[in-house]
Amino acid sequence: MSVHTLRRRRQAVTWTCMIDVYLMFKQKIVLKVQMNCEKCRTKALKVVADADGVSFMGLKGEKKEDIVVVIGEGVDAAKLASSLMKKVGHTDIVSVLHEY
Repeated sequence: MSVHTLRRRRQAVTWTCMIDVYLMFKQKIVLKVQMNCEKCRTKALKVVADADGVSFMGLKGEKKEDIVVVIGEGVDAAKLASSLMKKVGHTDIVSVLHEY
């Protein structure tokens, strides 16, 4: 085996370990979603419920209309925001917190 092949394998193992450790931590994701009606709120909660790794979700805000809070392990915030944008409306990622 060449040195180049060994380096590639070592990098692949390192990245796999880093991803596994990253996915083990609980995350709290706060998203701001443009929801104009009850149907939009229901659709947003369905999209979040279908995401992998979600253990808790809820609506937050003055009238519980625009902030979605998601807690789970291994949830991809960008993918979730993209899904919400396609199905519901404009979506912004407010914060992603990792809990150890």
